Amino acid sequence: MKKNNKKVTVRVLHVINKFDMGGVETWLINVVQNLPQRGYHFDFFAISSEEALLEKDVIKQGCQVFRGSKQRPTIFSIYNDLKKLIDRIGSYDAIHSHVHHFSGVIMLLGFFLKIPVRIVHSHSDTRFKEDSSGILRRAYIVFMRMSVWLFATKGIGVSSSVAEDQFGSKWKNDKRWMILPCGVDFKRFDIPKDEGMKLALGIPLKAKVVGHVGRFDEPKNHDFLIKVFKCLVDQCDDVYLVLIGVGPLRQGIERKVRELSISNKVLFLGVRNDVPEILRSVVDVFLFPSLYEGLPLALVEAQLAGCFCVVADNISREVILNENQVMSLSLGESLSVWVSKVSYFLLLAKEEESGRILSQYVNSYYDLRSNMKRFLSVYCI
Repeated sequence: MKKNNKKVTVRVLHVINKFDMGGVETWLINVVQNLPQRGYHFDFFAISSEEALLEKDVIKQGCQVFRGSKQRPTIFSIYNDLKKLIDRIGSYDAIHSHVHHFSGVIMLLGFFLKIPVRIVHSHSDTRFKEDSSGILRRAYIVFMRMSVWLFATKGIGVSSSVAEDQFGSKWKNDKRWMILPCGVDFKRFDIPKDEGMKLALGIPLKAKVVGHVGRFDEPKNHDFLIKVFKCLVDQCDDVYLVLIGVGPLRQGIERKVRELSISNKVLFLGVRNDVPEILRSVVDVFLFPSLYEGLPLALVEAQLAGCFCVVADNISREVILNENQVMSLSLGESLSVWVSKVSYFLLLAKEEESGRILSQYVNSYYDLRSNMKRFLSVYCI
């Protein structure tokens, strides 16, 4: 963006639910860390009033994080929060919303606040979940989609299925909408394997490890994952499960693990800042039986780390980087089929050279460095 032939800083306000551990939030932190030194400044507005785990990570990068004032926010409270924010520190050139269907409200408010660039960024395809919604929920979604269509100046879907969910079946006919996968910082995966990491986690050096990275929430389908792992343990005692993430369903999954008497085989690692190292050095097979997704960065990262992956077939094939590395299965298949595919991959040798893995995908849209240029172009008027 230029004014009077002099380059100025483009100020962007990103809207999220809160900076909790999650794929979108982690990606946003990576984006902030890779912003050009000049030309762009990002701030964040979290609709939730609760302090969140990852706020400090973006604050360290010079961004400000503002939170909503109400425990139960309304359209009016969010409008008041945003207006007070803009009155205090000045307006933004763009507002960029990551709150799925509720982005319709953010686009409407951005219009009334006279923010010229209003961007909807959709990260999930929730049609599987919404198919069983009641009439009020369906009316809400129709209103939000209409608001997006009327007030958004641009929109990004991380995959074609996500774009169809957010922007409608004819999204390709509207030049405002585009597909852009979220990028991954490849250099974090260009690392040697560290066998000592297994021992540090209390896992025997020769044991096989199944892993999962994801929020303990309904879409990730942890209950099914634990059932698959229990069957694996019944067949082979020398196997462990590593679970990375936090979320409201964690306690229930911990209880299920205890009931199945496999607590000594399951590690709940919570929030970690060394996920690439764990995927690279500890995990052999990445298990990802999600009920629905958009374009899961955790699965991209597992492939970049050289893990074999067994995933639900409802996940967009756009996320599969290497067909030889990934097996897709229906959630309708029996547990025995899932177990057999995981067992097969556990027998294979994991690629030792990280550079050889990454070389296949350099300059792709998944490489954050090549992804950033197209991403930043959405802020131009």
